[in-house]
Parts: sequence; C-alpha cells; structure tokens
Amino acid sequence: GDFFDDTGVATDNTGPLVPGIAYVLRAIALGDADGLPSGYTYTIRTLTMYGECALGYWRHHPDAWPASALPMPLGAVAYTYNQLLLVFNTPAAGNGLGSLAHQLIAAKLNLASGSDPTPILGTVAAADALIGPLVAPPLGGGWLDPAVTGPLTQVLDDYNNGRILGVGPCA
Repeated sequence: GDFFDDTGVATDNTGPLVPGIAYVLRAIALGDADGLPSGYTYTIRTLTMYGECALGYWRHHPDAWPASALPMPLGAVAYTYNQLLLVFNTPAAGNGLGSLAHQLIAAKLNLASGSDPTPILGTVAAADALIGPLVAPPLGGGWLDPAVTGPLTQVLDDYNNGRILGVGPCA
C-alpha cells in the first residue's frame, strides 16, 4: 500500500509498494517519552499481493470512488456516499453483517471501476440476498451471525485482495 499517508509510518519509499515483490521489514520507534529510540523489531518477510483495490484502499481513498457506484445497494437498502463512509468506518465488532458489508462495498467499488465481474457476481448476489432488508451499523441495528457470513466475506476478501483474478490495479 501507500506508506506515505499512514499515521506514524515513515519510510524512504513514499509510493506504493510493487505488487508481487518480496520485502523485508523492520521497525524502530524514533523516540519514546524521554526521546530515546527503541531497538529494531524482529525481521518480517512479506510478499505484496497483486490485488491493489482491497478494502483499505477504498476506505482511505473515498475521493477515488466511481460516481457510477452510487447510491450503492447492500441487500435491499441503497446507501449514499456519506452513509457508506459511516458503514466502512464502523468496526464490525463481531457482527457478521458489518464484515460482509465492508467487503461487499469494496467489491462493488472494484466492479464499478472495471474489475472483471465473472469470478464474483454469484458471490455478490448471494451476499445481497443474505443481507436483504437489514440496515448495516451504525445506521441500523442489523446483525448477522459471523459463522453464516464468513464464507461469503472470505470470498469477497479474496477477490478484493487479488487472490481471485479479476481485480485490476487502483488508479
């Protein structure tokens, strides 16, 4: 992702990391309350994924949302831009509806941005059917069991993160 905008993160790479590249990361606190630096963390080895339009991208770049995606239906309820931002920025807190709504919003934004719909349309339809008339928190008190929403949420997450082919790079 783009390290430049993340609070508290500094790097000599201020642009996006290159998809499909292995990186080695270590962190250090530059100063505590006394101004003393910490020691380095252990080394973390990671591989960036190809899907660049994950939930986090859309959450942090609402200015990039395609107008054609709005208003956006989640189940049988259509949400405005501001309502979607509220839903996106509300932690799921054990509510399967919240988790499912987060991933469904990201998937629909990806689709409106030109991602290949073929591998995900059935899952999007199933998620909308499961949500039905429920209103996502914090706008409503809708709730779904995470054990029921989990499989759909995972498939949408896989799609949004490029583990299922179809998501193109974000602008």
